[in-house]
Amino acid sequence: MKNIGFVLDGFVGGGTARVTSIIANNLTHNEGICCYALAYTRNGKPDIYPTKFPVQYVYDKTISMQRAILKKHYLKIVRKFVKDNNIDVLVACGVQFYPVVTLVAKVCGIKSICWEHINPTTKNDFKFQDQCRMIGANTSNCNVVLTKSALEIYNTRFKKKRNIQIYNPIDTNLLQESTHYISTSKKIISVGRLGFQKNFERLIDIADCVLKDNDEWTWDIYGEGPERTKIESLIKERGLEEKVFLRGQVKNLYALYHEYAFIVMTSRYEGFPMTLLEGAAKGLPMVSFDIPTGPNEIIEDGRNGFLCKDDGNTEMIDRLYLLMNDQALRERMSAESRKTADSFSVISIIQKWTDMLNKL
Repeated sequence: MKNIGFVLDGFVGGGTARVTSIIANNLTHNEGICCYALAYTRNGKPDIYPTKFPVQYVYDKTISMQRAILKKHYLKIVRKFVKDNNIDVLVACGVQFYPVVTLVAKVCGIKSICWEHINPTTKNDFKFQDQCRMIGANTSNCNVVLTKSALEIYNTRFKKKRNIQIYNPIDTNLLQESTHYISTSKKIISVGRLGFQKNFERLIDIADCVLKDNDEWTWDIYGEGPERTKIESLIKERGLEEKVFLRGQVKNLYALYHEYAFIVMTSRYEGFPMTLLEGAAKGLPMVSFDIPTGPNEIIEDGRNGFLCKDDGNTEMIDRLYLLMNDQALRERMSAESRKTADSFSVISIIQKWTDMLNKL
């Protein structure tokens, strides 16, 4: 029996939490593998992603990693988690956990995996982000990245033999209920944490242009985060209160995708955007800026959506006008999006994870 421990923020929201739940839930179905999770903080929020494996939360409220290590015994807690569950492989789900996971794994004499969830050139999400990446990626037994372009970056910085690329899978729950694409819908959807990375301020600029010329259309944003107040203010300043809506964090997002005409992403950077895959699985055409990692390995420009130059808003605005005013185009792209989703099945991706764990 191989026991795998995932160390992450928690299961209260976010793409990392969503994909960790999918991977761990499916690995637990494999004979010879048991999964456990050590979650950093719940912060008073309920889990929104289902877990079929034991989850232990460490802190009730968010605290800095520095304080957790120096004042709140985080290293001891992680070490106890490893011993209590006889963990064989410890997985850091995000750069902030790299140093802790690799250190504890070394002390406990077990294997460690560093799992990169964003563009590996990103350095500004938190203090010492790239230093954490360097420490972990150079001392882990294996580094998992999400895209081919991210693998190229890792191979130039860290030992190639430690690096492997595995895409995020589409949740099988998305595919269980077949839904018909509503090509007459006049609603746009965007999904993501309301923070710096997702760049919803830019989305508001774009919405201000396209929605005022298309009276019947509206735009819904799903997610929560620290920039909610700022985004609400921007919506009010632009007079978009009846056009752009912040829908918050919801548990039934999978059941809502089919209500929309297409999905739009305006992120500054990504790892491998699950929201695009989820939209594709429900037959939504996809629109995104061509940022360094992620979208260009999902969107084929002009086939299943549009990949727009990241040098201003003009091209995306033009492409949105095209989609909003051409129902036949939306229908063609919808069919191609479903084909794209078939390329990211859970079965093939879980097999890659299983092979990697067996090699360790």
